[in-house]
Amino acid sequence: MEASVTDPRTKTTDEVTFSSFADAPACYLRNAVKNPFFGDLVKSHIINWEFFRSKAKQNTWGGVAGLLTSGIVTGTRAEAETWFSGFVGELDHASLSAMDKSDILFPGWVEGWTSEQDASDYLKSLDANKNSKENIQKVILKVTGAHVLSYGGNRAIAHRLVATINKVEAKDGVLTLEAAGKAPDNRTIAEVAAELLKAKETPPAAEETNKEAPAGEAPAGEAPADDGMGGGDM
Repeated sequence: MEASVTDPRTKTTDEVTFSSFADAPACYLRNAVKNPFFGDLVKSHIINWEFFRSKAKQNTWGGVAGLLTSGIVTGTRAEAETWFSGFVGELDHASLSAMDKSDILFPGWVEGWTSEQDASDYLKSLDANKNSKENIQKVILKVTGAHVLSYGGNRAIAHRLVATINKVEAKDGVLTLEAAGKAPDNRTIAEVAAELLKAKETPPAAEETNKEAPAGEAPAGEAPADDGMGGGDM
């Protein structure tokens, strides 16, 4: 690693104190940031439930995942320029390279940096210590208008980050993407369920029900004229 490069993780402060169960979400987030292996275990639970239901189990970190992510969602988030960086495999690299003018979603939560310099230095630190036998590739994603929770002085945490990629460029061995963040969906499960139920119960729009019916057919929403043969059930 270059002598001038400082691993930005060492600059992240640990100023949070925990005094009661109400602090559990922040405690879990702190452990996920400080101990990435713990964070990956919790994320694996979320990924399995979202994409691999056959592997998903109720007793694998579900409680921790719920508390941790609810802490992010109910925390003080703000729009900010945020940089996310790391390594990806060949297939992910190929997919990202072809995502210009496309939407992207990160399930669970994703940890980023408040400065481009820290994002770049993080990549250099990982590169100097990598021991993967796979052909992994460097990626930096800059999101303008990301809704993030500030953490530890130089970190930014996003929950279910959604953005539209508007630029993809490969330069100096790093795939760089720029994207515009979208506002998070903060509805509760109860609110979503109520909206779905309402949509199901709402009758078709007037213009749909009043469309002129083809010859011999009744307009939508009206019973056919009685033809003397019993109508209805026939």
